[in-house]
Amino acid sequence: MKFKKFDNHKILEDMYEKGFSSNHNFLEYKDSIKLNEEVNSIFEKKIYTVKESYQNDFWDFKLEKNTLGKIQTKLIGQSAFIDKLISNLLNNEQFANILDNLIGKNRKLSTLNIRRANSHTNYDGIHTDHVGMLSISILTNNHNRNSPTTCLIPKSHRSKLLIEDKVENIRTELFAPFYEPLTGKTGSLSFFYNKTWHGMKKGNEVGTAIIFSFIAEGYEIYNDKKMPQKTFYGKNFIDVFNDSFFNLLDLNKNIFKNKITRTNKNQIDTLPKKLLIINFYFYCIIFLSKTKKIIKNIINN
Repeated sequence: MKFKKFDNHKILEDMYEKGFSSNHNFLEYKDSIKLNEEVNSIFEKKIYTVKESYQNDFWDFKLEKNTLGKIQTKLIGQSAFIDKLISNLLNNEQFANILDNLIGKNRKLSTLNIRRANSHTNYDGIHTDHVGMLSISILTNNHNRNSPTTCLIPKSHRSKLLIEDKVENIRTELFAPFYEPLTGKTGSLSFFYNKTWHGMKKGNEVGTAIIFSFIAEGYEIYNDKKMPQKTFYGKNFIDVFNDSFFNLLDLNKNIFKNKITRTNKNQIDTLPKKLLIINFYFYCIIFLSKTKKIIKNIINN
């Protein structure tokens, strides 16, 4: 399996300027088709329970649906082809160099899931996650503006306003003038900082993506520590992945402390005028939302 070359310069430039870099087609066409087929196979199996030998407290191969209607499952161990793709990507020198520059060498792999949304899936409101986190998205089917997909607000990673979940209940579409949706063909890869304001918009089609996240050294890590011995297709995990992968998962030791700082001063520049307008827009929405609740409570009482 061979990958196309990444445009390192553009990725690093985009990440600095916008907080994300999207639509990098790194797979050959035949591999993107195979990825789509393998992912569809995972969801078509509809595995809602797991075999006795795979059961543990934190890791299994069942499909789970959250309150928004998104279906997700653990990615690795489901398909020999996908495991090989992920292993090759994580061991790719050019890809590793990009990650070194974006989040540092001593990073850890926090999550590695695959998620599917459709026309029945609700929006995921604009929010920010872990300030020390970097996420990678790989689209496993074609995404357009009618697809339910991640949306990001350019340059918001520079804002001192970490909104967390404060406006998450507000419809994502209200921020359409500001956000950029992640669209592209199957195999399209994107990077984004999780402190970049982002959410998921609703769509009329099916949208499926691999999502994996890295935590920078010095920050809290949210890993599922236990893994089954075997993959779903019967091979031992230790025969599929090398030591560097298990080190990324930090299965044997947790060297990271809970040292979360809410801003990274080295990456905060003077806020662009457009971002100041967006900040003001958010404050107005928060104010109106709270005012509406107060008035409603007064009327009800």
